[in-house]
Amino acid sequence: MRHQILIAVAILLGVAHRGEAYTPRDPKRHDVFSPNGAFVLDVDPKTKQHSVYAAKDRKTPLWSFTKAVGRGPIFLSDDGEVVAVLNWEYVTVESLEDRDCVEFYSKAGLFKSHPFSEICPNPRRSGFLGTGLWEGPIG
Repeated sequence: MRHQILIAVAILLGVAHRGEAYTPRDPKRHDVFSPNGAFVLDVDPKTKQHSVYAAKDRKTPLWSFTKAVGRGPIFLSDDGEVVAVLNWEYVTVESLEDRDCVEFYSKAGLFKSHPFSEICPNPRRSGFLGTGLWEGPIG
């Protein structure tokens, strides 16, 4: 019995330690090109100001929007009119209801969004060794 308790404690400490040790890198400034290459979005996580340009003229922005971006992918439409922002794919069960999974921006700002609970209404829950003792992050 003593050995089983020591093994369980070691496993629990390992799981807890791994959760604390994971620290993803902050997003960096980068360009997102439309699939046809005609437009480019300058994503600047530091200023939270993101601007769309014609790929041939990077001096004059066509439009911009303000948003704190995370590590999720960002897409720009072929006509340069719409940006889709996918929020980071790892969320906790508790945050499903109050977080948007995908947001759509245009010159007018945010015009459409879909919460995680709408995109994935019945997410798979993880648990400690399949026992369901604890509900952790879902993907």
